[in-house]
Amino acid sequence: MKQRFFFLAVCLAVLGGGLILGAEAGPKGVIVVRPLGTGVAITIDGDFKDWPLAAFEKVSEQPLFPEGQDALTTNARGDYLVHDPDRVGFFNTARGGVSEDDPNLDFEVNTYFAFDANYLYILSIFVDDEIVGNRDTSAFGSAPYLNDGQEFFIDAKNDSDDCISDLAFPSIDEEEPNLDDFQVGTGINDIFDPVVPMDQGGWGAVQGIIRSGNRDLLGTGDFSDGTFQDALTASSGPDIAAKAYADLRAAGAPNPMIPQNPSLTFAGYALETRIPFRVVDGFTPDHKIGMTLFWRDVDDSNGSGIQFIDWAQSTTAGGCLTADAQITDIFFAPNWGALEFDASHPLGGTGIAAWDLFE
Repeated sequence: MKQRFFFLAVCLAVLGGGLILGAEAGPKGVIVVRPLGTGVAITIDGDFKDWPLAAFEKVSEQPLFPEGQDALTTNARGDYLVHDPDRVGFFNTARGGVSEDDPNLDFEVNTYFAFDANYLYILSIFVDDEIVGNRDTSAFGSAPYLNDGQEFFIDAKNDSDDCISDLAFPSIDEEEPNLDDFQVGTGINDIFDPVVPMDQGGWGAVQGIIRSGNRDLLGTGDFSDGTFQDALTASSGPDIAAKAYADLRAAGAPNPMIPQNPSLTFAGYALETRIPFRVVDGFTPDHKIGMTLFWRDVDDSNGSGIQFIDWAQSTTAGGCLTADAQITDIFFAPNWGALEFDASHPLGGTGIAAWDLFE
């Protein structure tokens, strides 16, 4: 019992926080990221009406679990994601959810990506019957993994072909090829003022670096400093915002669960994030970027019901402690997918004029 409790505690801290295929990481699927183009401007306020959601074309869908986890590569390819409980990996909890409600109806999420010359934009629209933002009580919101939200592991140069944390787990190794690897934590957080007023659905949210091979990017690790936070501070306007919706159908949310259940009303929230380019060497949209993400769903007050849900089907977070565990471990970079930037296929109007913007 003691060992089991310790493992759960480690996983909670780590998550908030395959086989080797060669030098290029990202065999577990591709997310095609398209430029905003002319006529499309995104305001980070939690309102998704300024996203051209009808322009997104195809879900990057993994095979059924565990086929996707066991495979060396997958054919997942598309320009947005949809949480499907049969095609993801779960940490800490059994497949099927932790809620006392119908686990097939109390959680779903669509995630969309876009970019311009300065930012990677990410929008997630969550069906969630209980929004939790009160469990992270740290001064700077540096434990987002305790609340609802999502996180991203990023390999900026797309060159990590190893376990990124086998020297000082759970830290990312401070050496090549992992110096450009980092984990962004985002989530709902009640200690922060919302971007839009609460009477309009606004909810507090936070973004920061959980861990990084580049310690300058991470700073002291409490979301108060570091070059990542410097980049956020230097940007005009908010870098993250959340908004709650009592009726996602009325708001125009496209999550599949909504039309599949026409007699039900679904509540939830939208989480909008932008990540500045150039925050670390190699993080520019002129090449593939290694990436995996997991969504978080917290359904009770003590945290034993936190679901960590990985799109690329990883189910452990142990720093790749054994060779047998590598194919399940989220710290093993060959288990990740990749962001592939397509400047020729804008979401609206015309795309990025020239790649020399990033030279």
